[in-house]
Amino acid sequence: MLPIRTISLLALTTLASSVVAQSECTGPQYFFANGWSNGSYSANGQTPQWFTMNPTPDWDVACISDQSGIPAIWNNSCTVGCRQMQFFAKGRGEQDDNDTLGFVLGFCEGDQNDPNADYLAVLWNKDEATATLPGCAGSGTHPRGMRLVRVFGMPDPQEFWSQTNLMLPCSDMNSGVEVLATANTLGDQGWTRYVPHGFWVELREDNLKVFVDGSLEFDRDGDYSAYIDGCFGYFAQGQFVDFWGLEQYALNGVQASWNNYGTGTPGCDGVPSLTMLNLPYIGGNPEIRIGNDGDQQHTGAMIWSLAPDNVFEPFLGGNLLVAQPFAAVTTQLVDPGGFVFACQILDGSCQNGVEFFLQWVCIDPCGPNGWAMSEGLHITLGDL
Repeated sequence: MLPIRTISLLALTTLASSVVAQSECTGPQYFFANGWSNGSYSANGQTPQWFTMNPTPDWDVACISDQSGIPAIWNNSCTVGCRQMQFFAKGRGEQDDNDTLGFVLGFCEGDQNDPNADYLAVLWNKDEATATLPGCAGSGTHPRGMRLVRVFGMPDPQEFWSQTNLMLPCSDMNSGVEVLATANTLGDQGWTRYVPHGFWVELREDNLKVFVDGSLEFDRDGDYSAYIDGCFGYFAQGQFVDFWGLEQYALNGVQASWNNYGTGTPGCDGVPSLTMLNLPYIGGNPEIRIGNDGDQQHTGAMIWSLAPDNVFEPFLGGNLLVAQPFAAVTTQLVDPGGFVFACQILDGSCQNGVEFFLQWVCIDPCGPNGWAMSEGLHITLGDL
């Protein structure tokens, strides 16, 4: 039986998270109640106020208690990159309340006072309504239904209300609200009073999906990289709204895989083999095998990197197939018959889709310069 050594990929995947910008994530992660703050706008000396009822680490209730018509945001300190989010929203008030509820993505703390702010919002109006709001814009009308908008600068409350960009004394063309898309089925349909509406949101660097009550309302490809480092927030304007049940899940759906690449450097027994015995699943214990077909023990090192390379290294007498800086170098004795690493990939490590590149380098008198090197081993962590 081959000797087996267990190593953990936790430190490597933690490093990879800061290097591999487009990695996807897996496993549940929850927003925490103490990460919330009031990101609401102010007008005429007023700022909408929020309050929470019986918050818990994984189940929050946030209510907006102000109907001044000023855009109100209750934002969380967690970023939204690589995430799925689900929550419920329930509009309250009287029969003639026709105002707005929704959420924001990519909102950074202080954006309400930042002339360079840029974030996304999904705004859902119950009915077409005309109103005069605090600010300098005067009267405006918003349409019934749901829209995806881009918010930039410091818009006047009326620009949120009418979902447009106005040239105003207090908000020029560098501040406003731009409609990007109208919802598929709710574009001309408002929310229902006292009915909890369920939202499911997926944000990737290149795609945004929004489901409402099980219906896919937005599915838009594009460049969302500017928004994934910001925060999630609840949104309301002129409306009593309850929000609750926010959970955040990392995105899934990456195929676990491995393959060899490049050309190794032969020694006494040919090119050393470096393979995986099973797929590198998140939460699993995949095994990496270093081959040794000869009758002598080999001393060498496993080199781990986050990128491939193919550069001739004179000292080694062959091509180095992993790029510097190295993520890790682990030394090992490999007896005849080979050696197996049993790797630990923690469940919920948020590194779904992270790639590693490995090469085995060992002392070998028959190598071109006294060394033999394996082919490269390309590993993609996945959940499928």
